[in-house]
Amino acid sequence: MKVWSQKNLEDIRHEYIDFDGEWYLAFGRPEKSGCWIIYGKSGQGKSSFALQLARKFDEMGLRVLYLTLEMGACDDFVNSVLDVGISSKTNNIIYSDEATIKELDEYLSKQRSPDVIMIDSIQYFEQQGGAKAPEIIRLRKKYPR
Repeated sequence: MKVWSQKNLEDIRHEYIDFDGEWYLAFGRPEKSGCWIIYGKSGQGKSSFALQLARKFDEMGLRVLYLTLEMGACDDFVNSVLDVGISSKTNNIIYSDEATIKELDEYLSKQRSPDVIMIDSIQYFEQQGGAKAPEIIRLRKKYPR
């Protein structure tokens, strides 16, 4: 069991995401570490929102791995990417349509691994990669950013 003294707590330095404009108005300055969940019914724009967020992270210089497990590289996904303004000039976003928890763990251990991982969708990740939410949270703790 890990414990902290009051002094330990006071000495912790947190890193924040420096959103600006409409992103700042919506989210303020959230901590860089953590798990976000975008939830909603099918067809309500979750993937589109996640892609817009990935584009913002790219603009901020953060490296993004976008796991498009539900849609793969189908025409709808490619059009969604283009619709939110992501193009070949985008330097920091990479995509994959398959990953296991072991492969993701190995990939994250490499130098210059992504700062942000977006999994679309977690249900498909559970089916394909065999990962449950607690395993993903353990990865986040193992590779904090």
